[in-house]
Amino acid sequence: MPRTKATRTPGQADIARCFPPLSSSAASTPKMAVPPRVSDAQDEPCTRRDIQDLRQLLLTVKDDLQTDLRAGIDGLRLDLGALGARTVALEQRAEEAQAAQDATQAEVAALRDRYESLQDPVEDLDNRSRQSNLRLREIPESIVDLRDFLHRYFRLLLPEIPEEELLLDRAHQALRPRPAETDPPRDVVIRCDYYTTKEAIFRAVRNTTPAMEGVTPHFYNDLAPSTLQKRRTLKPLTDLLRQHGIRYRWGFPFRLLIPHNGAFLTLRTPLDGPGILETLGIPVPPDFLDWPDRDMRGAGLGPPGGPGQRGRRRTPPR
Repeated sequence: MPRTKATRTPGQADIARCFPPLSSSAASTPKMAVPPRVSDAQDEPCTRRDIQDLRQLLLTVKDDLQTDLRAGIDGLRLDLGALGARTVALEQRAEEAQAAQDATQAEVAALRDRYESLQDPVEDLDNRSRQSNLRLREIPESIVDLRDFLHRYFRLLLPEIPEEELLLDRAHQALRPRPAETDPPRDVVIRCDYYTTKEAIFRAVRNTTPAMEGVTPHFYNDLAPSTLQKRRTLKPLTDLLRQHGIRYRWGFPFRLLIPHNGAFLTLRTPLDGPGILETLGIPVPPDFLDWPDRDMRGAGLGPPGGPGQRGRRRTPPR
C-alpha cells in the first residue's frame, strides 16, 4: 500500500521557522547592526510551502476577525436601531405631553377668566346686600343693650329725623370671639331699615362726630371682604394720589375712579396703575411694581361674607 503524505497544518512552528526570534545579543545591538541571517538561526530554510501555509493561516485569521467584527457591528446596529426607535417614541410622548400641558394651561386661563367674570357680579351682589349696613368701631364691649345705645346716639346725631325712620333691622357685634381686655373691641354691624337713614347718618358724621357717655364711634361702610382686600392692595396708589392732592372715589363693581379733564380714569387692578400715573403726570416710584398680589388674582378668593338680611321695603313717610 502506497504511503500517503500527511497534510501539514500551519502553526507557530512554521512562523517561528520563517521568522525566528532575535537572540538577546542581537536585540541589544545598535540599530545599524546587521541582523543575523535566517540560515544562521535555523537549520531548515523557509520553503515556498511554508510561505503558502503562513498565507493560508493569515487568511483564516482575517476571515475569523471579519466574521467577529461583522457580528459585533450587526449587534451594535441592532442596538442603535432599538435605541433610535425608543428615542423617537420618547420624543413623540414628550411632544404629546407638551401639547397636553399647553392645552391645560389655556383651559386653566380660560377658567380663571370665567371665574373672575363670575366673581365680580357675586361681589357686587354682596356689596349691594350691604348697602343699608353700617360698621361702627370703638364701641366698648361693656355696652350690653346696643339698640338702646345706638337709638339714643342717632337721636343725638339727627335730632330732627322722625322717630319711625330710626328703625334698625339688626345691631350686633362682629361674629368673632370676644377680645381680651387689652384688645380693641369688636366692630358693631347695624342695618338701617331705611337706606335714606343710613345716608343721613353718613352726611352728619362727615361734619361732626359727637361723643356720648365717653364713646365716640367711628363710622364705615360695611363692604364684602374681597372688596376690602382689593382696596388694601391699592393703598400704595391711593396714598400717592392723596399726596398729590388728587381726589378719587370707589365704584361698583370694584374700580377706582379718578376725575381727569372732565372724564374719569378707571383702574381695576394695580396693572393699570403705571399708565394712570403717567397720564396724571405723576412719576412712577421704583418699587411701584413690587406690590404683593399686584394683579389681585388672589384678592378675595375666599368665600364672601354672608349677605345681609334683606330689609323691609318701605316708603318713608312724608
